[in-house]
Amino acid sequence: MYGVSNQGEEFSIYILTSKKYRKTKNLQNNAQITFIIPFPHHYFRFVPSATITLNGLAEVLPINNESLVKIFEEKRILRLIVKDIDYKNDDQFVFVKIKPEPRILCYGTGINIFKLRNSHTRGGYSVNIPEARR
Repeated sequence: MYGVSNQGEEFSIYILTSKKYRKTKNLQNNAQITFIIPFPHHYFRFVPSATITLNGLAEVLPINNESLVKIFEEKRILRLIVKDIDYKNDDQFVFVKIKPEPRILCYGTGINIFKLRNSHTRGGYSVNIPEARR
């Protein structure tokens, strides 16, 4: 699960995770990251999953960041995940901030699945993060 920065702010993705996980320790040694958001087709399994791929830099942040907590509390599903965390005293969880490169790679998002079935190589394209959000 991930949260997204608010409109008008620098575009970033935020992940809530444990600081004892290997991925968190790896990010502290090497901040380069690739984050893939899959959108599987549950009914049409013959069609490849649509994806959004972000490459960028990650930064591990403490859990007691109130603005990040608010991002997670704004969405119902994220609120369920974070409801039992004591943000002021917890030392197990951290936020990971992903600052993506301006170019985001997409595959199959917004493309008719029957067109993808006929030619799956046509599903790839890229978009750029608007200058105002960089």
